Amino acid sequence: MEGLSQKQISLIDMLARSLDVDALEFATELFGKPIDRFEMLTKRELSKLINTLKGRQLLSPIQLDEIINRWTIDQLRKILKKPELQYQDLTAFHYRLLMTNKFQFKSVDHPIENTVDYEFGWQSSPLCPDGKMYYLKFYDLMMIDFDGLTLDELKVRLIALQEQYTFKVYKTYNGFHAYVVSTLINHRNGQQLMNALDCDFFYIKFAWSNGYKIRLTPKLGREEPFIEQYVCTIGRCDIDAAAADLLAIRAEFLGAD
Repeated sequence: MEGLSQKQISLIDMLARSLDVDALEFATELFGKPIDRFEMLTKRELSKLINTLKGRQLLSPIQLDEIINRWTIDQLRKILKKPELQYQDLTAFHYRLLMTNKFQFKSVDHPIENTVDYEFGWQSSPLCPDGKMYYLKFYDLMMIDFDGLTLDELKVRLIALQEQYTFKVYKTYNGFHAYVVSTLINHRNGQQLMNALDCDFFYIKFAWSNGYKIRLTPKLGREEPFIEQYVCTIGRCDIDAAAADLLAIRAEFLGAD
């Protein structure tokens, strides 16, 4: 490769030494081809090598403290899908993933009707008829999406908070939707409650970025007789009037209670 500088070589050597690996052997494994000198790498490959080595560096004590103060180890294991993960295993790659907007949570929406309370529109999706997924998005009516839980498992989570909140629970194709109906909670302020309910990390981030979004269009290739079907109400708090009004709007768009 032309133009490989001594500074780049020194950086690669330093990063490799910190990981106790041989830089050329690391490059050989990374690119799946024999690399016996750095000049064999293209500019893109060289950049990938440096970034990969950087990403595998362990966290500084300050960075580790930031992570520990934000997430328990059990939460991190679920987020990163690593059941045996320990705090000391975290790398610079994990830090960037957790602390910055590396996830693509913002969807490209085409609003049809937009009010201060909700938005109705569509987004492109090859999984829906005509490539369009119609949606209803609320900003203050909290809808929490739970996948992979049984109803009994979900009830345990919700009953633990029944003195503070009332939830209306609806069955979906893959799980359940639980609406908080005892108070309005803006989508930018819902992380604490969703964390308490052990919600999926990616859904929490998506809701923060987009609002509480409900898919209205059935997906192709599967039997989906309903988007949501009412199951039960859990909670000892009165239903908030404004939340009830928004829930009624939801029922109009879904054509169901």
